[in-house]
Amino acid sequence: MTKNPLPYWVGPEVEGRLTGVETLFVQDRWPPLRTLDDYTHIYVGFSYVEKQLKNEVFWHDIRALLVAQKLVTLEINSEELQNAIPPDVFNKVHILRKVAAPGCQRLKPTDTISCCGDSYHVLVATRMNLQEVEPEDYAHDKPI
Repeated sequence: MTKNPLPYWVGPEVEGRLTGVETLFVQDRWPPLRTLDDYTHIYVGFSYVEKQLKNEVFWHDIRALLVAQKLVTLEINSEELQNAIPPDVFNKVHILRKVAAPGCQRLKPTDTISCCGDSYHVLVATRMNLQEVEPEDYAHDKPI
């Protein structure tokens, strides 16, 4: 997700399995319900998720979106944040786990990227098998 000063905005998803889907991105403030109704995919940035962890109304709203057949992505950037999501929500939303890896764009296509989990649980992929997103891919974001 692009760094955007708006509390929420729309644009095509450019990261991950929902690439191309028109998306409502929530970063700093929950949009009006009528706005949520207009989009199939709702992407909630990690800073907003983090602020709402103990807010039952937020989790109720996420559950209501899921019941309404909306696609919901929760962006997370830490194990603590991942573990704080209620299990019933975690099992139904799309998780986009952000992992900082400065300089990874300099790797050759055949080089390998490894995400180390707990005790030898490792996810690996060659760079050529990863989706590459460039800053200009976010150019279609627009305020609502």
